[in-house]
Amino acid sequence: VLSESYVWLCVAMNVIGGVNEANLDLLEVVERATYANVMNCVSSLTHLGFVALFAYSMESDLVVLGLVMTMIESLFLCINVAIPYMMGWYRPFEQGLFGKLTLFRDTSV
Repeated sequence: VLSESYVWLCVAMNVIGGVNEANLDLLEVVERATYANVMNCVSSLTHLGFVALFAYSMESDLVVLGLVMTMIESLFLCINVAIPYMMGWYRPFEQGLFGKLTLFRDTSV
């Protein structure tokens, strides 16, 4: 039963982490590699610190540690979308990324 709960947390964590990684990869391509690398290191150190804190200071099970890791991934995804957006790093690419989606077109086939 513990593994069933943990696997769903891992799925969510990996999806969020994958979106975050894709976002950081985009930033590397558009010459913001320093930001992407620094945030990747900060994220890894934050994961290490919080997992160690929860693992050693409390009687945490695998699900609690999975929740901690999922929340950290979610936090860093929000940070890694908000900061580049506020800095205007996405602006030159917004039309290509979002404007050409079929979902947003007025004409239907």
